[in-house]
Amino acid sequence: MTDKKIMKILAAIFLMRCVYWHSKGDFNYHMIGTAYDDAFDMLAYAANGNWDCLQQFGWSDEAEELINKVGENIDFWDLENLIKKENENG
Repeated sequence: MTDKKIMKILAAIFLMRCVYWHSKGDFNYHMIGTAYDDAFDMLAYAANGNWDCLQQFGWSDEAEELINKVGENIDFWDLENLIKKENENG
């Protein structure tokens, strides 16, 4: 499977979850839907190389600083573990 197809499947997952949670009507569910909608926007901006739009989301500066420090070739799972560990250590 191509990277492009995987990214489109991921986008579809985000949108399906967004629509589902927004349809629930409860405030908390709406917030979950909004989070998925934001995640979709971030994915779309990143996939299109649109850094100016991606910067509108929180923690973009901190995330860029982290990637500059660890290198852009870091594995996604290693990145997740690093962020979780940093969060636990405060």
